[in-house]
Amino acid sequence: MDVRCINTKHLYSIGGLVVECDFQYNVMQQRSEQFIATGSDKITDLYISGMNSEIILLNKERKYLTLDQCEVITTARYFFIKGIELSRIMLHASVVVIDNKAFVFCALEGIGKTTHAEQWKRCFGEKSYIFCDDRPLIGIKEDRLV
Repeated sequence: MDVRCINTKHLYSIGGLVVECDFQYNVMQQRSEQFIATGSDKITDLYISGMNSEIILLNKERKYLTLDQCEVITTARYFFIKGIELSRIMLHASVVVIDNKAFVFCALEGIGKTTHAEQWKRCFGEKSYIFCDDRPLIGIKEDRLV
């Protein structure tokens, strides 16, 4: 069952960008909590707003999807298109950073990207961390991975 939430607008820090979003459904609100940006002095790079008509249209086209799932898909599509305009690309991948070098594991769903990234993290210990585990929005800014 889809549960519509009252408009919750926040600033998020995603892929080195400040993104203003007003997610409408629980799944995206919950997934985005970890990316809430702190401080009110942030300059917004990207606005994601008013996508409900696209979400509903997708739900009508693909009745087997919930409104929550349609918001996830619509948001991912938007990030993919706008990310390219902002010199970022979204991948279906896991990213591990070791000694400030990023290793990107791209593959189809279910192949074991997360498992592979976790094994690298165990192997390389404290000098490594998992940068992103599912759909990183990757870009280069001042010779750094963002």
